Amino acid sequence: MDLYGFIMDDIKKILLRQPQILGYTVENNLKAHVAFLASIGIPDSRVGQIIAAAPSLLSYNVEHSLKPMVRYLIEEVGIKGTDISKVVQLSPQILVQRIDNSWTTRYGFLSKELGASRESIAKMVAKHPQLLHYSIEDGILPRINFLRSIGMRNSEILKVLTSLTQMWIPSSESSKA
Repeated sequence: MDLYGFIMDDIKKILLRQPQILGYTVENNLKAHVAFLASIGIPDSRVGQIIAAAPSLLSYNVEHSLKPMVRYLIEEVGIKGTDISKVVQLSPQILVQRIDNSWTTRYGFLSKELGASRESIAKMVAKHPQLLHYSIEDGILPRINFLRSIGMRNSEILKVLTSLTQMWIPSSESSKA
């Protein structure tokens, strides 16, 4: 089966993580969520991967939870509407996790630590939404301190952190690459 990018392995993973999905109806649940994902620019071929990565997405109400999250990402975080699809594809969990506290904390930290503007931090999150999940003390600050230790100024650090994807790969993953 390859409907909306679902393959049998995806369906198995989804059901193991969210067995209550068996109680959902295609008409009332799956169609609404697929339509929502399409409305934010997710291609049909990626829907299965998005749901497999964040199966709890199907338990969230589209109108009361998912659409407000997208509005929050656009209006509060500052992600461009045209970038939402890319952000969700990079980090599907962003739709189902409370990010208001993590956004406020990381925004405050990066603006204070590097003098970064809201726009710069929004670009960083758009390219690397995982940033909202990283620990400041164990993930973000050590990278900043390393870049400072080699003589980089805040503006240079900000440029590196915004443009270099590998900077945000957690240490345990980067050693595998």
